Amino acid sequence: MANRGRRATGGIPDVGTPTGYVDGLLAAWVSASQDGVLVLDSDRRIVYATPAFCKLVGRPLDRMLGRDAMTLVPERHRQTALTHQAHVRNGRSELLQDVTVRPDGSELETEGTGTVLDHEGKRFLVFTIRDVTERQQQARQAAALAQAAATVAGSDSIEAVLDAISEFALVGTRALAAWVKLRDEDRVAGLFGAAGVPDEFRELLRSAGCAAAAHHFQEALASRRVSVYGDWRQQLERALGGTCPLNLPWQAGALAPLLQGGEAVGVLIAIYREGEIPYAAETSFLLALADQAATAAANARLLAAAREKVALEERQRLARELHDSVAQSLYAIQLGAKVARERLDGTRPVSPSRSTMSCGWPRRARPRCGR
Repeated sequence: MANRGRRATGGIPDVGTPTGYVDGLLAAWVSASQDGVLVLDSDRRIVYATPAFCKLVGRPLDRMLGRDAMTLVPERHRQTALTHQAHVRNGRSELLQDVTVRPDGSELETEGTGTVLDHEGKRFLVFTIRDVTERQQQARQAAALAQAAATVAGSDSIEAVLDAISEFALVGTRALAAWVKLRDEDRVAGLFGAAGVPDEFRELLRSAGCAAAAHHFQEALASRRVSVYGDWRQQLERALGGTCPLNLPWQAGALAPLLQGGEAVGVLIAIYREGEIPYAAETSFLLALADQAATAAANARLLAAAREKVALEERQRLARELHDSVAQSLYAIQLGAKVARERLDGTRPVSPSRSTMSCGWPRRARPRCGR
């Protein structure tokens, strides 16, 4: 009892009783945990959150107390969150995967566990939550790259490949939309793929309008990396000479060059919500996707060249056959004309051994004297 009221070692207060000591220890552990802890009452209202959770969701505790926890969840994910909470109430212990929205509109992928706590006749739900956004994104990026490689290797349609790569760009990043455009040159001119864009913007991509990005090609080629422009919407509209038909709340753009043999053969573009720019991991992922798109473009060039060669060989074969057929027809006509003339002139038909091997017409027989 002599030490009552003194500070215990390690910064934990000595509250004087075993129960008080344990409570203080638990409180210190919960506050120091890097995982966020959230406590809800039976009405799903927030009654406590650790500093780690407040930092995770970007909100101070005093602005969350008493609020419905569903306000922290995007509307499209709320039914899933309610199902998870029901499972916790029923005593089911499982790893929960959820999504949390921050005040700026950005979303975090979270996972954690929940348990029921009965205290002083009241029931509470206690959740331990951690941010797994980066881990999940890396997993999606790895899967997307594998699928992109498989698509490039297994598809004969270059536009289908470019469409798929654009879709993978959305899977592995927070981009709103993405598209791939090949340079308007040689055999694959004008080809493109897109995801998340309206039809009218696709028509723009088919035209020379997408050449608005052309002045960025050399910079991207020189840097060998993704170029990020916070005002790319304004740059695109200036190049187009009017309002961009892409009716989405976007602003920034990331441009990844498609490099083939040291030459920029196209560009992969991903656009982001207003106030957002791509993370470093996202730009690396976009560059890897651009490499896949460049491989697809190279394959398309080889395929187009092979088809041209086959078409040329076929035309040459048809030309030879046509020449032979015409030669035979002319020869038959020539032979028939010889025979007909000989009969009209009253001469004896020339034997095939003498006439059919001659390329000239037979001379007319001279009339006999006295006629």
